[in-house]
Amino acid sequence: MGLQLGPNLEMCEYITGQTNLSLIVAGGVSSISDIAELKSIGAEGVIIGRALYTGDVNLSDALEVAEG
Repeated sequence: MGLQLGPNLEMCEYITGQTNLSLIVAGGVSSISDIAELKSIGAEGVIIGRALYTGDVNLSDALEVAEG
């Protein structure tokens, strides 16, 4: 079960900045702000598990941020 400690933003930013790889982030995503931050640094996608189950992230809000 996920710990929701937040994604490693520094590593994600390094990967998107230094490679042409499509980055899909899984693990630690626990808020809408995590999704927005990952999008802003170039992540192509985010896998949300526990945060949806516990209600910390609303699916409609997550989709709005991801698509916006």
